[in-house]
Amino acid sequence: MRTRHRGLRNCGGLLAALLVPWVLGLAAPARADEATRARFHDARARALYDKGDYDGALDEFFQSEQAAPNPRTAFNIALCLQRLRRAADAFSYFTEYVASDDSDAGRRAYASEAVASLAKDIARIEVATVPPGAQVFVDRRELGSYGTTPRVIPVDPGEHRIWVQLDGYRPAEATVRVGKGELAQAKLEPVRILGKLVVRSPVAGEVTVRAPDGTVAARGAAPLSAEVPPGAYEVGVEAAGHAPWRALAQVRADQAAEAVAAPEPLPTPTGDLTVTSNVTGALVRLDGQPAGFSPMVLSSLPAGRHPLAIERSGLVPWRGTLTVEPGERTWVTATLEEPAQQVRSPATWVAGGLGAASLLAAGVVGIFALTTHDEFESTGEASVRERGIALNTATDVLLVTGVVGLGTSVVPYFATERQSGRPSAVTVSRSPR
Repeated sequence: MRTRHRGLRNCGGLLAALLVPWVLGLAAPARADEATRARFHDARARALYDKGDYDGALDEFFQSEQAAPNPRTAFNIALCLQRLRRAADAFSYFTEYVASDDSDAGRRAYASEAVASLAKDIARIEVATVPPGAQVFVDRRELGSYGTTPRVIPVDPGEHRIWVQLDGYRPAEATVRVGKGELAQAKLEPVRILGKLVVRSPVAGEVTVRAPDGTVAARGAAPLSAEVPPGAYEVGVEAAGHAPWRALAQVRADQAAEAVAAPEPLPTPTGDLTVTSNVTGALVRLDGQPAGFSPMVLSSLPAGRHPLAIERSGLVPWRGTLTVEPGERTWVTATLEEPAQQVRSPATWVAGGLGAASLLAAGVVGIFALTTHDEFESTGEASVRERGIALNTATDVLLVTGVVGLGTSVVPYFATERQSGRPSAVTVSRSPR
């Protein structure tokens, strides 16, 4: 212990090596008077340290640190506390220095060794929170914060009350007992301070709740119920066919706030319709109701799908569904056709005509055959008899031919039956209104 004391007492050696470069290389702070004050107190502190007045040096280093905070000043404060045998405070400042970004290898090595050595003689509590960043207080709040979590805090051996505070959260605390040379753990989970925001809307829509910094605090379909930190929020509702709705809502801790949206309906988008046809005076029906006669123009129709029919007596009507686009004129040109007629193959009529003619001829020849037969009965001449036989034969041939012809015409009469004519049709085109 004496060797260590004598080595540290040689301030001209250690302090000159550790402190003078800092004085010469001190980064320029924001105001010149702070820099001057920091250098003034630093010079006084080193002079008092050289004389062994560690209390006086400590006070001057504190004032220098207040004027221009610097990790090297924290190291110097730790040295003074170490000389004064204030192990717990020295441990805190050495730990703070080790956590800094100072790159001096000599100082860092000394501080790390001091932390390890002092830890054997003090009690320590490692405080962590979820989430991190909470202010730590030990035993008495008026003594101030020990920094933010996570943090290792040196304390006297025994029982200690630890509590933490974090903006937006309720304070959390714990009682910890720790012995000399021991490290106790204290993990605290502060509870978030919340309020409830309920957003209702008379129409279905998407709700977005934004904090003052623009971040989205909650989002979902209306009605929306969300727990959010206390504060002011912008509430927005987007609903199809309605203008966006915005309002402010104030949420208080442990209370429910309600926002009732009132989105205004947007004007119904419309388009125009022009109907023409190949015949004038065709009746136009829209949505099942008579709308007029072609040619005609219908203005400001609600955009969307509409049943449309175009009719004219004696012609085939056209019926279908038409889409009216917003901000456009829809042109419908109808071609109404004649009704379809039954059409058969000409072979039917040829075969039928031949059959009918053959039957007619058979009737005429048959009459002549009967007359010849009567003549033969009265005269008995052979020539008359021969003529009668020929007429009978001709009658039979014509009769058979007529029957076959009519029978043959029946099959193509039904087999070749078809409809003549075409269905009515429309063409649709669009143009800006």
